[in-house]
Amino acid sequence: MGRYRFAQFGDECLRLMRADEPYVVEDSETDPRVAEVRESYRQTLIRSVICVPLHKSGRFVAAMAVHCVAPRRWTGAEARIVQRVADRCWESIERARIARELRQQYRTFDTALSHTPDSTYIFDRDGRFRYMNQALLTLLRLSFAEAVGKNFHELGYPPELATRLHAHIQQVIASRGQVRDVTPFTGPDGTTRHYEYIFVPVFAEDGSVEAVAGSTRDITERMRGEAELREANAKLSRTNRELEQYAYITSHDLQEPLRMVGNYMELIERRAGKELSEPMRRYIGRAREATVRMQSLIRDLLAFARVGEHGPFAEVDLGAVVAQAVENLQAAIAQAGATVTVGPLPKVWGGEMILVLLFQNLIGNAIKFRSPERTPAVRIDAARGDDGWIIAVRDNGIGIPAAHQQRIFEVFQRLHSQSEYEGTGIGLAICRKIAEQHRGRILVESIEGGGSTFSIVIGDAPA
Repeated sequence: MGRYRFAQFGDECLRLMRADEPYVVEDSETDPRVAEVRESYRQTLIRSVICVPLHKSGRFVAAMAVHCVAPRRWTGAEARIVQRVADRCWESIERARIARELRQQYRTFDTALSHTPDSTYIFDRDGRFRYMNQALLTLLRLSFAEAVGKNFHELGYPPELATRLHAHIQQVIASRGQVRDVTPFTGPDGTTRHYEYIFVPVFAEDGSVEAVAGSTRDITERMRGEAELREANAKLSRTNRELEQYAYITSHDLQEPLRMVGNYMELIERRAGKELSEPMRRYIGRAREATVRMQSLIRDLLAFARVGEHGPFAEVDLGAVVAQAVENLQAAIAQAGATVTVGPLPKVWGGEMILVLLFQNLIGNAIKFRSPERTPAVRIDAARGDDGWIIAVRDNGIGIPAAHQQRIFEVFQRLHSQSEYEGTGIGLAICRKIAEQHRGRILVESIEGGGSTFSIVIGDAPA
């Protein structure tokens, strides 16, 4: 007959379809509602008709019609039958569509879960498997049909483990919360591995727990790695303690002969008095200077080794820390005529004693490596960064050549001779070590002849 639009059968027909009401014609040749569209009825051989609309989500989407090629007086029962048949057909179509969508969703769900290395599964309230992905089927060496519908005992799990897992399922149902645990499991191949699993509730529309879902991950390698890491950390801690003890003993043993050398030099100078020639006085003076430098080096090495002995961290007021460092350097600051300006500083999580040492070294370096052309000035400010506080220590000293800015934080790295600037080359190495212990780092920006800025990042307190 061809394709026809509803409008071709009259405005009344279309209006009733949209209003979700049946449209009944007993004789199209005499019904005044179809006078203007009668030719459509003739072409389609419709003389009488009952047409029932089908609505979805409030919209007219389809219709079912019963018609005759002759006039017919339709009864109310017949109209109700057509409506009932239309509703049943529509329900069947919707069920088929939903079933088709569910099958597609299940295939998508199963494909996604079966390509993950973790085992995933769903239990009913009695602890029987309703679903398990390919990873678990492979581990158990079972097919889907062999596994689904059975519980842990029926699948051959060790009795103690099967009982415990079933109890966890019931705990999830009763508490409506999750359960997480770790267990060893020996597979059909006789290999025992460790697994971490989690069970979570699956809620029905009424809020009740209708099922329990879970996933299991093989953590054997992770546990082995964690055990090796713990062992390595313990070994490293023992080594560090031994090294710190060695450094302390060595420095103490070295200090004593140096003191003796210094004392004997002083004794020789005092006993010989005027009998010493000028060259001999210079030799003794150089020996004493070398002794003082060696004692300073040993003290700095001991300070470097002891940086880790800071005790437990706590909240520290950096303003008070910097004030203490400035107080410790008061004589050097006054001698150089230097100024130290300190902006607002935060409270941080750290070790107060070693933070004083950090700022004392940085401020002391700024004064030591000052320019002869200007009065030394140091400024300390703080700014919030992405991973902690950034404390900037700026000076107007001689600066650091770009080629040497990375190596100054290494032990014994000096850029100047002993005659130009005193020091052992350990101070900035100590600063780097302290910054790293505070989950941070230390950086430098400098222009040769134009001053330096040392930026210390101090990490936030651990959660």
